[in-house]
Amino acid sequence: MKIGELAELAGTTTRAVRHYHREGLLPEPPRRPNGYRSYGVRDLVGLVKIRRLRDAGLSLAEVRAVLVAPAGSDAWRTALVAAERRLAEEERRIRRLRRDVARQLESRLDPTLPAPLAEVLDQLQDRGLNPTALTYERDLALIAVTYEPAAAEALAAYYRQLLDQPERIALIARIHDEFDALADLDPDDPRVAEVARVIAEDAAEYGTGLLDPDLDPATVDTEDVTLFLDQFTPAQRRAIHLALTQLTTTP
Repeated sequence: MKIGELAELAGTTTRAVRHYHREGLLPEPPRRPNGYRSYGVRDLVGLVKIRRLRDAGLSLAEVRAVLVAPAGSDAWRTALVAAERRLAEEERRIRRLRRDVARQLESRLDPTLPAPLAEVLDQLQDRGLNPTALTYERDLALIAVTYEPAAAEALAAYYRQLLDQPERIALIARIHDEFDALADLDPDDPRVAEVARVIAEDAAEYGTGLLDPDLDPATVDTEDVTLFLDQFTPAQRRAIHLALTQLTTTP
């Protein structure tokens, strides 16, 4: 029989058969004069064994160990015990994921952020932080905790103290709106420097607790910084540069 017929009878695919050939699990029969390989009953039996072992959760290495084990060996039992352990761990992982998904479905919290951080940002939305500003803050928080997971606690504390400061929430929203408005401006437009000043003053007054005092600028990944800045227009990039310059040069 041809490879397609073999695969169909064994309940698998020709791609899988060729993969098992490459892995050395299923011997390749010689080609006939017409160029096709001809498979027999022995090949079908071997392929069905492989498929059933794979369906039972065995890895290719475990399948190989079972196939080459001498008659009467407990190799298949050893492999099945290992597969059962993996399946049990996967089952536990799926249960954890289902619990997490259930909690997320019951709430409107951002699942990409640590729960305390997502919760306080959600509360800021209830306090009137507009959707545009909230999206910026969530994205910045996600970047921060990705590079420094320990920053989540400090960020959550920073946002938490804003909950009772409606004037600060309004200022944050205004800063985001003004920063957005820079998108179509020339980098030398005076409004760029003004927005930079407001950003720097706000960060100097309220955001210093988020900065690592031992941070060595030389250790900052310039490629990551470049990727971050590339999402902004030239005027917005200049505003960030001016704000950072003011922050690092002001006593």
